[in-house]
Amino acid sequence: MKEKLILISLFSIGVIASEITADVTNIFTSPSGVEEKCTILPEIADGDYSKSDKEKETIFCDVNFYEDSNFGLCPKTWSTSPGTIVYKLKGTSYEQQKSLFEKEVCGTSATRKFKALAKFKNSMNQEGTSGTYAASNLLYYHFSRFLDTSVSVPVSVYREIDKSEHLKRATLGVLASPAGMIRNGWKWTVNAILDPSVYRPTSDLFTDDGAKIYGVLLKDSGERYGAEINGIRSKWGLQSSIDFKNTPAFVALGLPGPVEVAIKATLDNYANIIKDEVKVHKGGLFKKKNHEALENLNYLSKVLPLISPEQMIFWMKELSEITILDTIFSQQDRIGNIDFKWYAYFVDVNGKVKNEKIDSDVSLLKKNDLNFDNAEASKVVFIQRTQLGDNDAGVRNAYMNFPKSAGLVEAISHLNAKTYERVKALSYDLNSQGVVFQYLQDNFGLKSSEITSIVKNTNHVFDILKAKCQQGSLNFDLEPKEFMKDQKVVAKSVSCE
Repeated sequence: MKEKLILISLFSIGVIASEITADVTNIFTSPSGVEEKCTILPEIADGDYSKSDKEKETIFCDVNFYEDSNFGLCPKTWSTSPGTIVYKLKGTSYEQQKSLFEKEVCGTSATRKFKALAKFKNSMNQEGTSGTYAASNLLYYHFSRFLDTSVSVPVSVYREIDKSEHLKRATLGVLASPAGMIRNGWKWTVNAILDPSVYRPTSDLFTDDGAKIYGVLLKDSGERYGAEINGIRSKWGLQSSIDFKNTPAFVALGLPGPVEVAIKATLDNYANIIKDEVKVHKGGLFKKKNHEALENLNYLSKVLPLISPEQMIFWMKELSEITILDTIFSQQDRIGNIDFKWYAYFVDVNGKVKNEKIDSDVSLLKKNDLNFDNAEASKVVFIQRTQLGDNDAGVRNAYMNFPKSAGLVEAISHLNAKTYERVKALSYDLNSQGVVFQYLQDNFGLKSSEITSIVKNTNHVFDILKAKCQQGSLNFDLEPKEFMKDQKVVAKSVSCE
């Protein structure tokens, strides 16, 4: 059964149980009679939401896990954090056979043959687990729309699941997952459902009535970047964020002068950076030689000739946005989790920049294998566009703010003018406890200390950018579409204050 409500108590977990006005809340009843909520949060003030965003929100919150036999739920058994994948069965050999699909396919490699509608992710922060926080996904979604990012952040909605139903998936997750953090996560889930007292704080996992696990529904997509964006990853944590600063696009972000000069200088000299890094790692900077880092450096030397100036400016804009978001939300696990999709960009006969998505998962090394045919296009440039799907290791005060510690914002010398204006507006609003502050306070179930950290981090970001703006060391020239036409950008002027 499904009902629709207007007022709900979102994340009513005993920390902040705020009545909010939601776009829609659907209520589903589990086989044991437990009512589960799926909620679309209100839009953030001045947020730039697409038609596709709103459609995905509706699709996610219309799925009835129990009455619709064209969706099967399986535990995620790969990567590091537990989750439940909602698979689409319509048009497959298991159409209208949810129970049979879950019995025969879940927990096996056969799940790879089926397409996912969404993924349910809950918080998990116990010993031996990778660390995930459900509210972080929602914050990234809505605040990326406020900042109007070009980097793609997936739609997410709030969802509850009857803990007795979730226990079925968690039990299989323990049995089917490899040893490591993901199996540990499923073990903690099983033990907590059977005895909630073993999980602290219980409010991070259960709704306040103790009957449901809560989290989010979302669908991330894209293929994993190599070292060209994710860095050489010589060591997890702070060092990975330092390595991130030495990726091609980030190096260009830090160079002074016009953006076209920064891009050319980077592409011309990056081979020397690679050589220097190889010397450092072969020389034993770390306690033992990191063969993965050396392999990634070797990979970088191979892909370097395939990186176009057009690709660089798209990356630069996206990395500046990632840096701002991750610093604001204290993201501790970004590096190594950045993905891409291919697009063909071209300028048509009327001088308008257009693009079309390319259905390919090849790496940058296979860029020359891509094909695109369009009568309007006199010149086609294949561009990797960044997908930021893994956003659940942020916000929680126990997490380490590696982007902040690594000084990523301080390293930026180029920015999009609108991005600056949005960060400025966000900082002013949060400090005056305006509409966005109230939205932050009312819609995510955050602890007061977490809200305080977000405000402080936002001020940190804007204070640095404002100082660089006042000094004249911040160029507002990250305009990829303008650059596409003749590889030049006329820098914009902004009011620093």
